[in-house]
Amino acid sequence: MSAVRAYDFDDMHESRVSGLGAQRVRVIKPRRLENTISKRFTKFARIAILVGLFLGAILFARLGLQAATIGVMSQSDEVEAQIEQVRTDSVNLEVEKSTASNPTNLKKAAKKLGMTNPTYTETLELEDDVVAYDEEGELSLSDSLAVASEG
Repeated sequence: MSAVRAYDFDDMHESRVSGLGAQRVRVIKPRRLENTISKRFTKFARIAILVGLFLGAILFARLGLQAATIGVMSQSDEVEAQIEQVRTDSVNLEVEKSTASNPTNLKKAAKKLGMTNPTYTETLELEDDVVAYDEEGELSLSDSLAVASEG
């Protein structure tokens, strides 16, 4: 077996350095076209867009808050109207109660209906109720039957 290397790196390095195998490379700088947008204008446009988006977000939030405020005010007006109606009804009920509980008015209303004083009165005494309740406060049929059978 021979000890021959597959590549001879020293020869390749020397050929590059000497320029024998190297090609010439020419760098061409791009020319700026006259109709392109300037960097200053691009920067200004970006800033304007950002400011517009920021103001849009603020206006959107303000619009949302105004809509919520209008909704709350509308509900508040409805509740105030209901409170006023309840107060009016309460006053009317108090007047009706005082009128209805007046004995003189009761006698006049009874006379209009053709009612008279009773000729005699009776008193009924009722036995204890046979209905029984369980620990949870609900009716218990079995306990009620047991109480009824005892009585």
